[in-house]
Amino acid sequence: MLELAGYSVVTTREAELALSMTESKDFDAVLLCNTIPADMRRSLTAQLNRTSPELPVVIICTPPEKDHFKGLHAELVEDDSVVSRSLIEAIERVTV
Repeated sequence: MLELAGYSVVTTREAELALSMTESKDFDAVLLCNTIPADMRRSLTAQLNRTSPELPVVIICTPPEKDHFKGLHAELVEDDSVVSRSLIEAIERVTV
């Protein structure tokens, strides 16, 4: 979906690799999918906020999870039937 919208996408399933990649490569944003446990998404976002404060983070979450991410510097996108559109809009907001 992001690639169809013209974005380059790099994926990883390992938290430590994701963190090291953000330190060694130039990314416009980090997207944390809701398949990652909420505690891990919160921890990764907090670490990214500390190590790369200028790097935007977009978190896909369910409505009940939204409160779990309060206080973090991140754009939240609710996982729903229009997540594709919401996600593209969020990426556009944080990368402008």
